Amino acid sequence: MSDESIFQARRRFLRGAASAFLGGSILAPTDSLAQDNDLLATLIDIDACDGCGLCVEACRKRSDLLVPIPEDIAKYRRRYKFVRDWSKGARHDDRSRLTPYNWLTIQKISLGSEKSAIYIPRRCMHCLTPTCAILCSTGALTRGRMGAVYVQEQFCVGDGSCTMNCPWYIPSLQPGTSSLLSVTKDASRMFKCDYCVDLQLKGEKPLCIQACPRGAMQIGPYPLMVKKAHELADLKGTKDIFGLTENGGTLTFYVSSIPLRELEIGLLRAKAIRPGLPTLRVHEIPVEKQRILSFVAATPVAALVLAGLRLWRDRHTR
Repeated sequence: MSDESIFQARRRFLRGAASAFLGGSILAPTDSLAQDNDLLATLIDIDACDGCGLCVEACRKRSDLLVPIPEDIAKYRRRYKFVRDWSKGARHDDRSRLTPYNWLTIQKISLGSEKSAIYIPRRCMHCLTPTCAILCSTGALTRGRMGAVYVQEQFCVGDGSCTMNCPWYIPSLQPGTSSLLSVTKDASRMFKCDYCVDLQLKGEKPLCIQACPRGAMQIGPYPLMVKKAHELADLKGTKDIFGLTENGGTLTFYVSSIPLRELEIGLLRAKAIRPGLPTLRVHEIPVEKQRILSFVAATPVAALVLAGLRLWRDRHTR
């Protein structure tokens, strides 16, 4: 069975099992994984970015509309002791890192070279084989027809499994935002860049790309953008294309005239790698381990279904 088939089969199993156990009232499939021939990839020229931040502001206008602000965060019991509330004050307005309300940020570094500063726009990479979605405990994370990996609100319970299984720890949790408020007090939900999936379906570009005045970001069909990434790398005299093979490949490619290793060192020196500020490296999860973890992640739901069936059997055999 191919990796794609495993991904699709697990999505169907988790949704179907959870829907059966909960009577189909809460969990029901809404989207299906599509074929790769319609995938849209983004090429980011790091040298062309001047850190103006217009992409961040364009993205922020979208996330502010999509991420609710809890009325009274104190009444929600938090699942984890150190979960932050990003809905108020300076934390809500923070653009310096990725948060539930800020899906795109710009990392700034200085290498002491001719270029005084280097700016790297960072958001979800939208992996070809997204481990966050494969190992999502409820199947809330899915991949759309054009490759956007996004959270389906009606399925998310905010358990953080997506963050733990993301090589860059991108998804962020905000308490008090789940659509399951009437079911559980652990009313958290995960948020991240959704690649403007609704705009893509209308034939429009993501807002960040529309807002970039320097053309540092461009989007197009996956095969074409792979070709352009190699051409840009050749033009800059480098072989580094970040995102092309990491974590099995992604839909976001970074190319720079400065070697990725030097950029990573610059980020470390600037203390620009920490929660909300991703690395330019990746801790890959082998496909074989993904297959094992997929079945492990499905076990709790399967156990609930089996327990429900046993209760039903016991009641009807008395």
